[in-house]
Amino acid sequence: MYDPAGGLPASTILGEVRSTSAQMTLPMLFPAPKGRDFLLAVANVGTETVRLRGGADQLRPLAGNPAGPKLRTEDAGTIGPGAMAILNLSNVSGLWAGVTVHFDNAADVKITWGLPGVILSPMVILTFASIVLAGMILLFFRRTLRNTRPS
Repeated sequence: MYDPAGGLPASTILGEVRSTSAQMTLPMLFPAPKGRDFLLAVANVGTETVRLRGGADQLRPLAGNPAGPKLRTEDAGTIGPGAMAILNLSNVSGLWAGVTVHFDNAADVKITWGLPGVILSPMVILTFASIVLAGMILLFFRRTLRNTRPS
């Protein structure tokens, strides 16, 4: 998430994908800040230029002062290496479960949050699987102990 005053601090990075065709699951109910615009930065740390379908609200540099002057470009959808596109999601409806960022090469980055993001989170799945496994082991030992007791 982008902060207009502080740029893109590491504490607000929601995640990373390595392709313009990817999915990211966030184990949080809603990442939008309270009382401010919901600004999502799509940063290009690769070596190739990518193009957003529909353009961006702003283009900013990754290095230096990301809150500094906007990059001047003729195309607001082109994100070159070392740049980030700022998307203002404040007026977008239906963000309860996530957002999809569309690119020109018919690829999408799907970001899931909310209840689906919490349920599909790898940590939640791992925790649930661990609890089920521990319960099965406990049940097995309990039955084994019950069967080995003399009557």
